[in-house]
Amino acid sequence: MSRIATVAVFSLTLAACGGFETYSSGPRGTSQSASAPTTPQPIGGRCMNDGHCAGSTICLDSWPNGYCTQSCATTRCPSGSMCVEFEDASVCLATCTASCRPGYTCASFRGVSTQACLPSKIVD
Repeated sequence: MSRIATVAVFSLTLAACGGFETYSSGPRGTSQSASAPTTPQPIGGRCMNDGHCAGSTICLDSWPNGYCTQSCATTRCPSGSMCVEFEDASVCLATCTASCRPGYTCASFRGVSTQACLPSKIVD
């Protein structure tokens, strides 16, 4: 499956998932910068394309200001992120304890004590 198809399937699966609960919300109503990041971004970092993400991560450019992630189907997620399994994909998401960057919400997953940052429009 191509990268674009994988991202599209993942985004649709996540939107329909419902396997998470809201933990806490990050800041809302703040303006989001459309400028490209100047350094490679970690998991959960903003991006406009794969080149803005560190290492072998890819950019989910359909998420608010982009979201760097990587598959965790066969590899472990780096520190500061967790593997979240969905119907069609297993991906690393940035972990959080209360808030995330603007446009994202710290969500709690059923059966797991660690929370991860997800687009607020999906969680709300």
